[in-house]
Amino acid sequence: MEEKLLTGFIALFTSLIVSLIAYLYTLKKIRHEKKETFNLNHYERQVEAYLEFWSLLKPFTDFDYFDDTIIKKKEGKKYLNVTNSMSFFKGFRDFFYSKQGIYLSRELRDPIFELRKFIEEKSNDPKEGMVELTNNEYKIIYRYMVRIRIIARTDIGVRDISIPTEELDLINK
Repeated sequence: MEEKLLTGFIALFTSLIVSLIAYLYTLKKIRHEKKETFNLNHYERQVEAYLEFWSLLKPFTDFDYFDDTIIKKKEGKKYLNVTNSMSFFKGFRDFFYSKQGIYLSRELRDPIFELRKFIEEKSNDPKEGMVELTNNEYKIIYRYMVRIRIIARTDIGVRDISIPTEELDLINK
């Protein structure tokens, strides 16, 4: 009788331990799934924010025939278009304080603020139209613009994307 009672207690204790382990494992799995869902949703929102941010970078283009570019090239000289610069930074400020601005990384925000400070120091009067740039000043601004584009792409994982032509067999079609 004692042997059956002892066996019953051992079985009960074992089943309680197994149930506890299964419960803890299930909780861990549920937490992991919720965290993965949160991370995926967060990443999707971040990508949406960066796609919208990317459209703000139009003034960074090198093509002179657009009216909204920050840098203008005329007769071999380079000019800072102060009006377009301030317009870009106003648009960035509005974006930064929108619901998507929170998703911008510090790595991206820092060079934008540094570029703004450099441009503000370069132009004495924010209302003046064009300020001639030295070659060095042009390179500084241009490097900031390139750096900002690279960081924006890198932050969402599209920096070094290449099309898998062999896998897609695009060359032979």
